[in-house]
Amino acid sequence: VNDVTVTKRLLGNVFMTADIVSGLQARMSVGIDNQIGKRTTYLPRTTLYGSQVDGQASINENNKLDKLFNATLNYKKTLFDDKHSLDALVGYEYQEFMGDGFSAGSSGFFTDAFLYNSLGAGEVAGPSTVGSYKDKNKLASYFGRVNYTIAEKYYLTLTGRIDGSTKFGANNKYAFFPSAAFSWRVIEEPFMKQQSYVSDLKLRLSYGSTGNQNIGQNALAFYQADWHGYVYGNNAISTGAYLSQIANPNLKWETTTGANIGLDFGLLNNRITGSVDYYQKVVKDLLAFRRLPSFMQVQTVADNIGKTQSKGWEFALHSQNLEGAFRWNTDITFTRFVDTWKERNPDVVLALYEKNSDPIRARYGYLTDGLLQV
Repeated sequence: VNDVTVTKRLLGNVFMTADIVSGLQARMSVGIDNQIGKRTTYLPRTTLYGSQVDGQASINENNKLDKLFNATLNYKKTLFDDKHSLDALVGYEYQEFMGDGFSAGSSGFFTDAFLYNSLGAGEVAGPSTVGSYKDKNKLASYFGRVNYTIAEKYYLTLTGRIDGSTKFGANNKYAFFPSAAFSWRVIEEPFMKQQSYVSDLKLRLSYGSTGNQNIGQNALAFYQADWHGYVYGNNAISTGAYLSQIANPNLKWETTTGANIGLDFGLLNNRITGSVDYYQKVVKDLLAFRRLPSFMQVQTVADNIGKTQSKGWEFALHSQNLEGAFRWNTDITFTRFVDTWKERNPDVVLALYEKNSDPIRARYGYLTDGLLQV
């Protein structure tokens, strides 16, 4: 058996920075990731499967080219006798993902000498043994972030980004995702200096949203060639095309919105550290492929199928029990969460035993009515 895979990869990145004025810096970077992979196989006639088809050869090649462009402006400034600090950033990012490939194969060889180097020598070749593909999608983002710190005690972060993807329909290519976070290092307050038991204490609050575009290649209509052929009036068999994916111009970004409140603490000079968190997360416009009625030409369509909610709490504790030649540390974590459906797309067809308020990862079983004895 001959099975050889060769992969070549080129990674490159170039960047440039420029100090425009005091505290203001511009940065631009360009990068590529180019991968070429080729796999060649031959199953000789002396193998179990190869003897059934008189040898089988195949060649598969896949090419991938990713491009990245990023440009940012970053401004840093200290204020009010260096007690306040400002760090602001705005930028633009563009990504392009391209891929293509082909495959060819043949069987029915009169000798094993050619391996995969002469596919034409095989007797079985045709549309079923030749294939190719090409895909391309793009992602563009505008983003900004502001960090503001007061006396190394109060930290505020505001972010916002607009993401656009060619995977979505014409009506919803772009979406806005904001977030905010605040933390207070309580340990730095004067009233905490009078004690020695608590060595670290910080309160955290955050709220924000992120986007997800993972729904295959895109929401456009796809037509594919069908090599099995179609018979027309003259009884000739011809290659045709068929609809393999339905377009959904209203497909939206999946948005995850989360809120969190947490407390970090340290005791006895940080010999004992831990955190307590309560969180709530809502995922709306959930991306998935929705089943279509059986009479449709295509069985599924990319759609936003509903909204889910997860909420719970987590407690983590770490202790340094012994140090030196013999070390003993302990980590304990307690967590609990509940996730349920909040909304379902009315076009989603549920099974008879499913409900709109079911848990996300529900398990279904059978109930017995007893034994029937005759």
